[in-house]
Amino acid sequence: MAASGLDPDAPGRPSLYETADSGNIEPLAAASLDVRQVIHDTHAFTFPAVADVAGYLATSPKYGLPAFLTSDPAKLAAELRRRLPDEPFTMTSVVTYLVARRRTTPS
Repeated sequence: MAASGLDPDAPGRPSLYETADSGNIEPLAAASLDVRQVIHDTHAFTFPAVADVAGYLATSPKYGLPAFLTSDPAKLAAELRRRLPDEPFTMTSVVTYLVARRRTTPS
């Protein structure tokens, strides 16, 4: 979004999952649970074209886009095509799986 110029502040905006994410979920859980295992799994997914990216972006509240673009993914796709090459776009995210048990004795 920053590269398109539609939301230049996107990289500095906090994640939607800032409260509990892959970086802090273990200590959060360990405060009340016995953590047994933590697995960080990186997921990569590729959108084949800008129109596919627009369909995703229109549903994400993270980006500061004008309402007329988020209410119509086709308009957002057209605007992105004006600003970026219409080519596949790969995104990654880290999904964390945490296995824990209820603590039986106080820590």
